[in-house]
Amino acid sequence: MRQAKHFPLAIDLPDPARTLYFPNLPGRGGAPDAVLDYGDHEGYKRLDDNDPRAVYWRGFVGTFIAEHLGLDIDKAWHISTWPEGYALWVKERNSSKPQIDSYLFGFGGRKRFRTPREFAFHAVWLYDDNYFAAGDEACQCTLHTGRPQEMINEEWIYGHERRRSSNSHGAAGRDQTPQAGGGDGGAERGIREGGIEGGSDDEHSPIVQPFIHWSRSKKYLLEATGGPTLNPQWRPPLLAAAIQNHQAPWATPSRHRPLELVWVSVDPLDSWIRGEETIRWWPALVHSKVPGQPPQTSKVALLGVNTHYIVNETRIHAWKTQPLPHNFLQRPLPWLGGQRMRSAEALNRFRPLPDCLDPLPDPFPRQYDLAILPYSIALRQAARIETQYNPFELVQQADGSFGYHGLYYGPERIQLGDLVRLRPNRQGFESRGLARRWLPASIGANSRPLFGLILHVGENERDGDLRFKARIFELQPFRGSNHPNGNDNLPDAPDGFRFREVTTSMSPAPNLPIEDIACRYDQDDAVLAPSSGGVEVTGPDATPGGIQATNWYRSREEGIRGAHSEALEFFYGAN
Repeated sequence: MRQAKHFPLAIDLPDPARTLYFPNLPGRGGAPDAVLDYGDHEGYKRLDDNDPRAVYWRGFVGTFIAEHLGLDIDKAWHISTWPEGYALWVKERNSSKPQIDSYLFGFGGRKRFRTPREFAFHAVWLYDDNYFAAGDEACQCTLHTGRPQEMINEEWIYGHERRRSSNSHGAAGRDQTPQAGGGDGGAERGIREGGIEGGSDDEHSPIVQPFIHWSRSKKYLLEATGGPTLNPQWRPPLLAAAIQNHQAPWATPSRHRPLELVWVSVDPLDSWIRGEETIRWWPALVHSKVPGQPPQTSKVALLGVNTHYIVNETRIHAWKTQPLPHNFLQRPLPWLGGQRMRSAEALNRFRPLPDCLDPLPDPFPRQYDLAILPYSIALRQAARIETQYNPFELVQQADGSFGYHGLYYGPERIQLGDLVRLRPNRQGFESRGLARRWLPASIGANSRPLFGLILHVGENERDGDLRFKARIFELQPFRGSNHPNGNDNLPDAPDGFRFREVTTSMSPAPNLPIEDIACRYDQDDAVLAPSSGGVEVTGPDATPGGIQATNWYRSREEGIRGAHSEALEFFYGAN
């Protein structure tokens, strides 16, 4: 099977790790009579899914859907099989001509999709719950709209690319079209390098046309679920009317699907402690539904760290949605199976921070897997919930606030998974008699700086002091040391470093006083700036818990550069 040399995908080589599955839901299937009744009696032969022509179709359609989802398409995606009731058939011809005309039946009657691109638009509508729920008007395929495929291509592919190209040569000298997520890289290379060749929409033509920049012009549909809104002038009148008609139901619980990630506002689980307080925007997963169309939400699972708690829909005051693609939903979720379930009283000890959701990174890194982004944000938020109140939370104060202990960095706290710079070096820990218990022999000098990965922050049961547990790391160069000059006793400075864990795996993590933290090197959003003050121990009336960090706000890049600068100084005596 021919492949255009410019096209980056090996579309006829399925990868099991890059497989998409159509949802097996009522109403998503096709019309089996269109396949069974006509079948071989009408001169058609059904193709097996592993036939090269079927693999080609499945690869084209799968990559089309993946691009729409914003996934990386530098390598092809394949659909596992056709939706229920759909099947690919080949037209039987006489022996003088090969059987090359393949068609996909299942739409109904004798209607058929003649090319993978014709079906790709319909496939996205079947695959994406948001589009499918908007009704037939949302589907842009040729059989639903009645328009020729050439007109559809012009509107959604070629015309858009010409407009994008003309914008790029405008006065501003740059592309003014909103950019999609990480999945556009392969398609853009196909445009820049290969152009649009061949001119045929037949399934056996070389695939040098860009797959689709559909996500650029279609993601506005997600505005109904709180997603990104792109330029409104891309909205066709028919589709705009469909979305307008279906916009209201998206705000109701009945439109949430099983295993969909949602953010909910709920009453306190232990109301006799928290009174009338409302816990706002707790991450949760829709747990189950009442059978029927549309699906009716009945319960959600409030997410904690390694735990969850089921609440009924009637306890939820408000909802926000963050949909997940199907290919991610089919993976095992951390809160399902084998995880211990805490009581409502235990879960009630923590709640979301006032600043609610983290802002999404914009633009996304090109290699970022957009499929796991919403759930990773939820788990990070759940970690914040868990560390917002420790197990030794105080009772409600007279002013209505809750006293609790913790290490503050700006408006938030040191939390699980944070990378911190430790004040003591190895020599400092040895002077306390601690190093032999959990630090093996180190190849570095005793003055080499140490870093900790926070595992726990809480009170010491014996003396009430605030302490933390951490895995201890030191920075090592990627390459070995060398001495280019015999008169120089220092090696060359390395190009980069890696973190090497120096705590032994067989020993428990050290339990250290909170004052051992000098600063925070956060790998996500902000870091604590090293300063002479570092962490201040203030009076008991200053802040709950009496601990406050100073000079805390830096960017991630500056923090990592600071860590490397310290390593250069301690490793090599270089600034």
